[in-house]
Amino acid sequence: MKTQARTFRLILLLMSSVLSLNPVSAQEFLNMGVVYDFEIGDEFHYKTHSEESSQWQAYHETDELENFTITGKTFSATNDTVFYKLECIHRIIRSGEIRDTMFVQEVFYTNLDRTTKQVCNGYQGSTPNHSNPEQFNGRIQNSFSDGDFNGSSGLGYAAGLGIFRTWGNYSGQGNSTQYERSLVYYKKGEEEWGTRTQAIPEFPNSNSSIRIYPNPPIDETTIVREGTDDAILIVSDCQGRKVLTEKFEGQIKTLSTSSLTPGIYIVSTVVGNKSESAILIIQ
Repeated sequence: MKTQARTFRLILLLMSSVLSLNPVSAQEFLNMGVVYDFEIGDEFHYKTHSEESSQWQAYHETDELENFTITGKTFSATNDTVFYKLECIHRIIRSGEIRDTMFVQEVFYTNLDRTTKQVCNGYQGSTPNHSNPEQFNGRIQNSFSDGDFNGSSGLGYAAGLGIFRTWGNYSGQGNSTQYERSLVYYKKGEEEWGTRTQAIPEFPNSNSSIRIYPNPPIDETTIVREGTDDAILIVSDCQGRKVLTEKFEGQIKTLSTSSLTPGIYIVSTVVGNKSESAILIIQ
C-alpha cells in the first residue's frame, strides 16, 4: 500500500511538472471572452508591412503604424457581446508619401464563449501552433496557419490582447502579395510589453506655432505659443466635443491633464477669428 501511495504521489509530481513547463497545455484553446478582455485605458501599437506586385502594375511597399487606446466598454450578458470604443492614430507610408488619420472606432465581439479552435475551423485542423512562451509576459497564445500551392496565411490570438498577428502571402497568375500585421507594444494597467511606436500625426495643422511638452504628460503639461494677445484655450476630443476651456494669457501656460481620460485630444488657441491647433496624447 505504501508503495502504491508513493507511486501515486510521483505521478502527480510528474504531471504538475509537465503543466508548469507548458502553461498552454492547461488551457489549450482560449475562448474569445479571454482574448478580448480589454479595459478602458488599455493601449495597443501595431506595425504592418505589405508588398505587392504583378505583371500589370509596379511594385509597391507599404508600412503602417496604428496606435489604439480603449476609451469605452459595455457588455451585454444577454447577447454574449462586448462593445468597445477605440481612439486611433493611423499612419500610412507608401512610396515615400506619409498619410496620417485620427478617428474613433466602435467595435464589438460576440459569441464570447467560442474558442479559437471554433473560430479558426479549417486552419490545419484547428490545432494551435504554440511558440515563444515568454512573449507577451507569459500570456497564453494560440496561433493558426494554413496554406496551399498559391500561398499561406495565419493569425495569432493572445489572452487579453486580441489578435496579436496576422500574415499571409500569395503568388500566382503573375501576382505576388505579402502582408504582416503585428502587435509591437501594449499597456494594460501597470503592465507594459514591447517598444512604443507612437505616431503623432501632423494634424490638424502641421505649421502650428503651438508646442506641447511633455506629450504625453503625466498630470500636467506646458503649452507654448507665439504672440501675447489674450487667447482662449480649447481642448476637444476626437469627435470635436469641447472638454476644457480656459483663458490663455501670455506665451506659456501650464495645463492640468489629470481629469482627461486616455485618448487623443486637439488643443486650440483662439485669438479673434484666428486659431492654432496641436495634438495632445493622454495615456
